[in-house]
Amino acid sequence: MKVDSSFKKDINILKSNHYGDISYADNEIISFEKGMLGFENLGKFILREIKENPMFKLLHSLEDENIAFVVLNPFDIKKDYEIDLEDDVIRRLEIKKPEEVLLLNTVTLDKDPKKITSNLRAPIVMNVRVNKAEQIILPPITSTCGPTFKINISTKIIFKSLSKCYFAFFLNFNHKNTPLYLIK
Repeated sequence: MKVDSSFKKDINILKSNHYGDISYADNEIISFEKGMLGFENLGKFILREIKENPMFKLLHSLEDENIAFVVLNPFDIKKDYEIDLEDDVIRRLEIKKPEEVLLLNTVTLDKDPKKITSNLRAPIVMNVRVNKAEQIILPPITSTCGPTFKINISTKIIFKSLSKCYFAFFLNFNHKNTPLYLIK
């Protein structure tokens, strides 16, 4: 009896310089047509849980093994977070229903846990049905709590779950602390 291997998913390995080997299937690749802010040339990413702290996720570039962003769901830190998506974003991401949308926000890391923030002014909007995403910048009037929001978590949890991330670089737009990338 022969086994039909056409149903077998292709498994790929990303050799991350900071997180080791990360396996992923082709259907897990998230396409960013415009790239991420500051990294417009990078358009393919994967999203992974950070096992030590499921509040955080890792958004890792497939095109540059050095580039990874720590992200979180904004509703985990601000229950009343709201954004208005413009029609052109909805069209580009092929969003048909609200249930298809996953919002993520980048996290800035700091050795001092009191200085760790999440940038709510530049959310990542993802259509989970087609794995398309875009990072947008919200106008100040749309922001529900200003440019950044402090995350109150104990030092032990942060540094255990993010032990391979020591520094974050930042790019200033008209808001502060937009993380560019993390290095070891």
